[in-house]
Amino acid sequence: MLEYGPDWTEELKEYIRARDDYTCQECDKSPLVKLHVHHIDYDKSNSDPNNLISLCHRCHAHTNARREYHTVRYQALRAGEPVDAWEQPLPLPEKGDVRNPPIVCIVDGVEYPSYAAVMRILGLTRYQLDFVLAVEPKEQRRLIAQETSVQYYCERVVAGVVYKDIHAAVNALGLPYSVVESIAEAPPEKQVSLLEKYD
Repeated sequence: MLEYGPDWTEELKEYIRARDDYTCQECDKSPLVKLHVHHIDYDKSNSDPNNLISLCHRCHAHTNARREYHTVRYQALRAGEPVDAWEQPLPLPEKGDVRNPPIVCIVDGVEYPSYAAVMRILGLTRYQLDFVLAVEPKEQRRLIAQETSVQYYCERVVAGVVYKDIHAAVNALGLPYSVVESIAEAPPEKQVSLLEKYD
């Protein structure tokens, strides 16, 4: 087990929290409780401030999985490079490597190109998506319905065409979830003109 280095002090941790504006650098929230200070390279003896980042309890817990991925992400974040972890393709796993999942995310039997696509289409936060992915596939639909206020699995009528659910409408029209949902909620006589705006 790695030991913390002699530089790992409460003063250093407080310096990192202040440097990061007392905000979780992953979810951009300012929790009421103290932020954790995470070692980006997972080496507890490396207390270089460039190797440390402030995370809330929930985001810090997520760093226990996909360590290589989080290391690269947080190194880029500290270097000031633009990073959107959920839009970036994840590395394809080597045979037998379960730490890095493939870039296709399957939720409730539907394949998505990225985690961002799932979140956008289903209206889930990153944490809600993590909970959904943690359950058996047969339980995912129930959990999605529970986690969201919108019924995603009922018919949608868009410009006179009936789709079995929001997934079918989004896939057929090639538009983001929010656009399809706003068109579907518009009066039927306005839907065609709204749809034409996105052609």
